[in-house]
Amino acid sequence: MSRQEWEFLDSSEKEKQHCMMVRELVENDLQPVFADHDIEFEWDGEIAGAMLIKNCDYFAPVR
Repeated sequence: MSRQEWEFLDSSEKEKQHCMMVRELVENDLQPVFADHDIEFEWDGEIAGAMLIKNCDYFAPVR
């Protein structure tokens, strides 16, 4: 979605799109990386909630 298309959306549609993009990011990008490193996670798909990450020895801040 382009920036122009995003700006045209009302706030409820932006919220819906944002949730969809976050879920897709987790499924398509985060989950495979975690799997490659034997990291487990539990997440109910709610973007306001936290993800429980297991089997991970080290955490670093993302800059």
